[in-house]
Amino acid sequence: MHHKNGKERYALVEIPTHILPRFIVIPKENKYIILIDDIIRYSLDDLFFSFEYERISAYTIKLTRDAELDIENDVTKSLIKKVSESVKRRKKGQPVRLIYDEEMPESAITYLMKRIKFGKGDQPIPAGRYHNFVDFIKFPSLNKPELFSKKVQPLSHPELLPKHSVLKVIKEKDILLSFPYQSYHHIIDVLREASMDPKVQSIEITLYRLSEDSHVVNALINSIRNGKQVTVVVELQARFDEENNIKWTNRLNEEGAKVIYGVPGLKMHSKLFLIRRMEHNKEVLYAHIGTGNFNEVTAKLYCDHSLLTADKRITEEVAKVFKFYNDNYKTGTYKHLLVSPFFTRKKLLLFIQTEIDNIKKKKGLDVLKDE
Repeated sequence: MHHKNGKERYALVEIPTHILPRFIVIPKENKYIILIDDIIRYSLDDLFFSFEYERISAYTIKLTRDAELDIENDVTKSLIKKVSESVKRRKKGQPVRLIYDEEMPESAITYLMKRIKFGKGDQPIPAGRYHNFVDFIKFPSLNKPELFSKKVQPLSHPELLPKHSVLKVIKEKDILLSFPYQSYHHIIDVLREASMDPKVQSIEITLYRLSEDSHVVNALINSIRNGKQVTVVVELQARFDEENNIKWTNRLNEEGAKVIYGVPGLKMHSKLFLIRRMEHNKEVLYAHIGTGNFNEVTAKLYCDHSLLTADKRITEEVAKVFKFYNDNYKTGTYKHLLVSPFFTRKKLLLFIQTEIDNIKKKKGLDVLKDE
């Protein structure tokens, strides 16, 4: 804003997309849309009425800060406390990118770069009037379904019928689920059944990025309340999901779960759970091995796979993985699972060499055939 005394003054207004939608539908036949950016721009006089100025203008900027978590090496603090404090510091992290409206005056750009302490070698990026196009994923429908792709309902697995035991089916045969084409409710059903089954003794599970209202965690809490032992391996350092993971971790701790915060220096990616059930005085293991996350919301968007099995060759090795989480000194040996960082490279090189040998043998056979 330009004051009557000739001085320029600056103010920063945050676009409140965490409270209001980015796109506002004007209630006139529901066919007009205005960006909240422009509502703010048109309401500048209402925002700054108490200041005396001759003219006022607004330009959009987008500032990106360093999102790396700087975990302190303070042995007196728990990992969850270190991550919590680091997440708070992230909001004041070093600016790494500045995008601005190319119509913005040079004087305003210079002032802004000085205030955010942009380095001399850092170059701001000129762009258009609007930024943060990721918000377009929430573009309003305007009550015109014909403008959108028809939603396809996920299929139920033909072997997993309603009101039938999922564990009983898994014991008879392996079940492979593919998301988002098949319904994720099967995974929730397994955990819910296990939480209520009096023969189930314990559940061990790895958690990474959970939904805001996680049915997975609710099933685990029910398991604890029904007297089962629940061990949860949580990856706290899930970028931009740390706060949500911390929230659920605290909740599980309060309910009495055994919580393990991963292994220092290792990243947990494969999603596992192991259910221990007593059948005829003998322990039977049921396992899940999958990609993606135990997140029923993102399972509707991302392509992932889940294998449900009671095959001893696999379940016993999954048990070894959870044993490693409890005791990091015992890596175990694996014949059927590829477990990083101990065995995956060696196994992949062996697979590659096997294929090379197969090709050589095939070429040899072809030579003999020609002769």
